[in-house]
Amino acid sequence: MTPPRPLESNGSIPLVSLWPLLSGPPSGMGAYFRGLQGDGRYVRFKELIYRSRRGVAAPAVLRRLEHQFLAPIRNGRILDDIADRPWVLGGQQFVSHFSRRRLETATVVVFDLIDILCPESNLTSGQVRTTWKAMENVRSAQTVVTISEYSRERIIGLYDIDPDRVSVIPFGVDAVRFRPGSGDQKAACREAFGLPKSSLVVLYVGSEQRRKNLPTLIAGLAQYRKKDGDLVFVKAGESQSDLGRSRFSSALRANQMEQATMLLQELSEGQMADLYRAADILAFPSVEEGWGIPVLEAMASGVPVLSSRIPPVVEFAGDTVLYVDDPFSPGDWSSGLAELRTNDSLRATLSTAGRRRALDLTWDRARGRFAARTQLGAVSVGQT
Repeated sequence: MTPPRPLESNGSIPLVSLWPLLSGPPSGMGAYFRGLQGDGRYVRFKELIYRSRRGVAAPAVLRRLEHQFLAPIRNGRILDDIADRPWVLGGQQFVSHFSRRRLETATVVVFDLIDILCPESNLTSGQVRTTWKAMENVRSAQTVVTISEYSRERIIGLYDIDPDRVSVIPFGVDAVRFRPGSGDQKAACREAFGLPKSSLVVLYVGSEQRRKNLPTLIAGLAQYRKKDGDLVFVKAGESQSDLGRSRFSSALRANQMEQATMLLQELSEGQMADLYRAADILAFPSVEEGWGIPVLEAMASGVPVLSSRIPPVVEFAGDTVLYVDDPFSPGDWSSGLAELRTNDSLRATLSTAGRRRALDLTWDRARGRFAARTQLGAVSVGQT
C-alpha cells in the first residue's frame, strides 16, 4: 500500500456520508460528528455526500438524470478526493459502496449494529447481500471507531476483526446547554410547553421503533396512573415510520393514555434543553441501543432517569440512574415511577450524581481520543 497523502493544509479530514451529518437535521450520528468537530480546533471535517440527491418534489425525468449521470460524476470526484489519504466513513450503512482497497486508509465509524441486528422491517434479498458485503468490507478498514464497549465487543464478534483495530470514542454532551434549571425556570419551561405546573411529567425522547419498547412503557404509565391520575406523558422526537407511529397510537388507545399524552416534534436544540428542564423523570425503555443519548442529556440536565438495565446505559451511567430489571414488565415500570415520585432523597441523589457523571463525558475528551487514535486530527489535540 502506498503511503497516504497528508491532510489538507487546514488539517481537514474528508468525511464521507450518505446524508448531511454536520449540517443536516438532528440525528444520533449527526450529533456525534458535530460534537467531534466542535469548533474545529482539534478535529476538522470536510463533508462529502456520497449519493444521489433525489428531491422528492423533482420531476421523475430530473431524478433519473441526477441518479444516472450527475451522481456518478460527483461521487467519482469524491473517490479522487479520498484516494491514498486518510478519510472517515460516517457510518457502516454504506461501506459496501467502496472497494476494500479504498477502505485501507479509512476510519469507519460503526455507530452501532442496530440496522443489522434489529432491522425495523424484513430485509430483501438485495439488502441481505449488501449487509454481508459490508461486513466483509469493514475488516479492510484501517481503523474502526464505535461509541461504546458494548458495541465494540459485538463488532469484534460479528465482523471477526482484530480487536486492536477497534476503538471506543464515547458520546459527549454539551453540559452548558443541557444543565439543571431552578424552580422558576422549570415553571417557565412548563408554561412554554403548556404543561401543568404540579403534574408528574414523564418524558420520553426518541422514535417508535420496535426495539424502543414503547408499548410496555405506556402500559406501565397506565398502571401508575390508576394510582395517581396527575400524570402527563410527553413523547418528543420524529416518527421514523408509519408502522412505528401506528403501533404507538394503538398502545395509547389500548391503555387509555391518549388524553394524558403530549406529542412534540421538530423541536429546536434550545427547546429540547428546555423540555428536559420541564420534566420530572426521563423514561428510557429501550431493549437495544448502541449508547442512549437521551439518558446522557437528562443526566446533564439533572433529571432523574428510569431506564431499562441494558449494557450500554450501565456502561456509562453506572449507578446514577434507576433501573428496571425486566423491561417487558409494565408493573416494574409502574413501580419505578412510584419510587421516584415518592422518594425525594433518591431523586436528589440521582440528579446530583447524574450531572456529575455527565460532566466527565465531555466532547473535548472525545475529540482528543478520536484525533489520537485515528491519527487524523490537527497537531494540537485536547484532553485524552
